[in-house]
Amino acid sequence: MLTSSSYAGALKKKPRSAEKNLVIVESADDSTGMTEKKGEVAKALEGVQITETRYSDKNTVMNFATTNEMNDAMTKLNAVDDLKVKHKQRRLVPKIMI
Repeated sequence: MLTSSSYAGALKKKPRSAEKNLVIVESADDSTGMTEKKGEVAKALEGVQITETRYSDKNTVMNFATTNEMNDAMTKLNAVDDLKVKHKQRRLVPKIMI
């Protein structure tokens, strides 16, 4: 049987990382969307650890755990001709409940 303290500990969420290392990939050609480029992105990022990925027809947003992994991914993605790569590093503010 779970006590109230062990039950609360079991429901604890993982701590959020202090920052997000985001790479935004868009198609260089406006007539083609990112759905056609998914294979090229996956092939270029083979062996790179990605924390989170969000796909849309306009762009693909990927989050990496460390800046080294992000830089490695950007180097590999810049080698692909048909892709535009942007980088955004966002520092997260802790949530405060009042």
